Amino acid sequence: MKTAFETAKAVSAGELTARQSVSAALAEIAKRDGQIDAFLEVFEKAALAQADAIDARKKEGKKLGRLAGVCVAIKDNMAQSGDVVLVMGARDPNLPEFAKQILGTIKTK
Repeated sequence: MKTAFETAKAVSAGELTARQSVSAALAEIAKRDGQIDAFLEVFEKAALAQADAIDARKKEGKKLGRLAGVCVAIKDNMAQSGDVVLVMGARDPNLPEFAKQILGTIKTK
């Protein structure tokens, strides 16, 4: 498995597609998560859709973000797409907006 830097460089150079990177990460999760139980949820369809969007941008000659094709795990207290976030058992109204800003930065940088 490549480092984040190596993955981003390979995707940017066209040596690796974002879909290949994501598929490899998803395969590792499927292989190992039963033993280490690191993920509550894996958003496989969304991850592959984002990878395909990155690959389409690359094919169109558009600039890619510095993390294009790099897979990241998001802690379960970071809301995505309207998820409810509980912190120490209580709903935190500030976290969804904060998480949205962080995830937006990851996707665009």
